Amino acid sequence: MSAGHPLVAFDVAVSRREELLHQAEVHRIVAIADATRSPFATGLRGRLGRLLVGLGERLQSRPHPLVGDLATATGPLRISR
Repeated sequence: MSAGHPLVAFDVAVSRREELLHQAEVHRIVAIADATRSPFATGLRGRLGRLLVGLGERLQSRPHPLVGDLATATGPLRISR
């Protein structure tokens, strides 16, 4: 990348370095969070999510007074699955 003036090139390099350091820190934090998450908790969250989506789809498929405006949300529920 040609920035023209040496001072501009230096500022661009410093900015890019800070951006790369920030991305590395984000990746490090995510890796730590993934390593500390237990497989049991991950599986439990997945099963709970599938249960909630299935329950929502079942509520939408049957006419029920509690459903109300949820009857139009079938598409988003299927997409979220």
